[in-house]
Amino acid sequence: MTDERSYLDTEPLLPSWLRDRLGRFRFAHLSGDAEPKAARILDLLQFTPPWLLSLPVSSLNLSVRGCNVLESTSIVTIGDLAAYGSRGVWRFANLGRKTYFEICERIVRAFSAGNASAHYALFLPGTVRQGAVSKGTLAADRQDERLGEVGPAPVVSLKTALEAFFSLLTPKEQQIMKMRIGVGGAAATLQEIGDVVGVTRERIRQIESRAVAKLRQLPYWNSDLPRRLDALLEGREDCLPLEGLEVLDPWFKGAADSSSVFGYVAELIPETPFHLVREGPLTFVSRASQDDWDAAIITSRRLLAGLVGTRTTLADARALVDGLLTGNGEELRHELWHSAARHAHFADEGSGPILVSYGFGANHLVQAELSASDRPLHFTEIHARLVQSQQPCDVRRVHNAAAAIGLLYGRGIYGAERHFPLDDAETKLVVSETEDIVGGYAPGRQWHAREICDALEERGFEFGGRLDPYVVSLALRGSIRMTYLGRMVWVSSASGTTGSANRLDVHQAIVSILEDAGAALSTYDVRARLSRERGLNCYFQIQPEGQVVRLGVGMWGLMARDLPFSENEASDFVREIRRILTERCKGLHISEIYDAVSPRLPAATKVLDPALFIGLAQKNVGFSVAKGQYLYLSEWGGSRRLTIGEAVASVLEEAGPAGLHSEEGAPRIASLIERPFPKSLYAASCRSAGAIYSAITGRWHLPSEDDGEDEDA
Repeated sequence: MTDERSYLDTEPLLPSWLRDRLGRFRFAHLSGDAEPKAARILDLLQFTPPWLLSLPVSSLNLSVRGCNVLESTSIVTIGDLAAYGSRGVWRFANLGRKTYFEICERIVRAFSAGNASAHYALFLPGTVRQGAVSKGTLAADRQDERLGEVGPAPVVSLKTALEAFFSLLTPKEQQIMKMRIGVGGAAATLQEIGDVVGVTRERIRQIESRAVAKLRQLPYWNSDLPRRLDALLEGREDCLPLEGLEVLDPWFKGAADSSSVFGYVAELIPETPFHLVREGPLTFVSRASQDDWDAAIITSRRLLAGLVGTRTTLADARALVDGLLTGNGEELRHELWHSAARHAHFADEGSGPILVSYGFGANHLVQAELSASDRPLHFTEIHARLVQSQQPCDVRRVHNAAAAIGLLYGRGIYGAERHFPLDDAETKLVVSETEDIVGGYAPGRQWHAREICDALEERGFEFGGRLDPYVVSLALRGSIRMTYLGRMVWVSSASGTTGSANRLDVHQAIVSILEDAGAALSTYDVRARLSRERGLNCYFQIQPEGQVVRLGVGMWGLMARDLPFSENEASDFVREIRRILTERCKGLHISEIYDAVSPRLPAATKVLDPALFIGLAQKNVGFSVAKGQYLYLSEWGGSRRLTIGEAVASVLEEAGPAGLHSEEGAPRIASLIERPFPKSLYAASCRSAGAIYSAITGRWHLPSEDDGEDEDA
């Protein structure tokens, strides 16, 4: 077989195992997929082997619905589907999503099972079984030479068998064959031998053919050699090293010292040849050839590289690689995995080892470390872990690799997607609120993530201390209305509503949306409905004006309908909050407002989210909200309270390079912010403040100049 046509002509005549192996190799080569996948199989059917295309669809054991769909479209064989592809099949009448994927998965299952499968073989007329095609023989060209009346002496080893063989040859034939098979040196080519002997390479080939014919007539070559090798390979689960042959069977004494000789006779003499497979410094005996092995190595490495990002487990990856060697060469599976997985990096993310990267560069090593870690890591800590695992890499290369493939979670701190602290709903809320904040300012204004984070905190978004400028910047990757300028700077990518007329129109539209909804809506829902029902797809900010009131974090409603008390009682709350602030002369944290107002206003028990108090205050002149969700009187110019971030920076600065444990730092922070501060928030708060964690001391400290650049992604 030299081209596609000769393959198609010869394929039906091949043994089952060879049909499968060639079919898989051809599919991988032409399609670019190491293994067939259900999602793409209909578009790649032209690359599958002929035996699969000839299978009737009845062999797939489809559901009744699937059979009816294909029958109504006159689909008889799998090959008939190749003319349609995935797009065409989707147009079949009465074809649902479940039936479509059932068809794809059954085709992949048939391909994976192979034509030798007892089930599918029933549907393949004229299948040729393994061994039905015999190797060609040179016996017709043999000269009628006698091997001697007495015959060779009994052989007790491979060495004596070779001596018996050479004793049957003429001196010239002995010289040629010893050079050809490498006795006493490297094996020579026909041309090299011809130059030495002084004849043409064709003449050398003829002499070799006659000598091989004599060799094949000796009974122990076609009986002892294959029988003994079969016995050693039968049921074997590990490789059969050439050096270990004589230990397992003394008959093979000296085989390792004459590997070229052994390889020559093992491949040429038995009806089903044996081969020497070389991998690095090791040599193995197998039914698989060196070409089979090399192809398996290449395919296995491509397979593992292609599985990166698919969350493939270690066990599944091993099974897929093992599947590349079926029949001949199965005993090489362990060595194949060892070779293929040498540069595979697995990380345990809680459900067992997962393939996270493949390669031997710094990027792959860093990605593996980040995936294996349960938290983001400073690049110096990544470097230390690599050194500890005996994978040393220059610290600068580690830093560059972390910046290239990791997500920035702090000053010099990088992590993976799994370390992102917000879920999908929280991320969507951050994006919608950010877009609402930006909509209240002139288009084109640039926003640093820290500014956005402060504005979000003023609106009550803290997520239990999990929100910081780095998390905000990562969350905004999902916004279609914000453009990233680098160094954690964002700008609106669309124009906003301008002018009092436009603002009034938007406000009236928001009121109408809330009235139609009949209940409170989130910022995301308000914006989505305005875009869907009113065609308003520009930047705008929801203002707590008129009947619109902020009922809680990210929730909006109408004063007359959605408040848990009357509007008169709402006014009482505002007056009481003003009185309390005047007496305290410092701001109230959102968590403190309920306890402050409830003694004099029992209606406070109806409030489920204390952010409602801030929403009511913001509708009145004279109140402001500071970073950290502190409500204060606008005339003060500030809340007169420290935020968590400011308190963290203060205690860490006081601690100096030594840093602080959570047991030491949390109480100090609570004292500065004048309210409880749980130890569970200490790490997140330190990270938000730009502090660095030392895995050696277990302490957090403020960064020095050597701890990496901030905002380097």
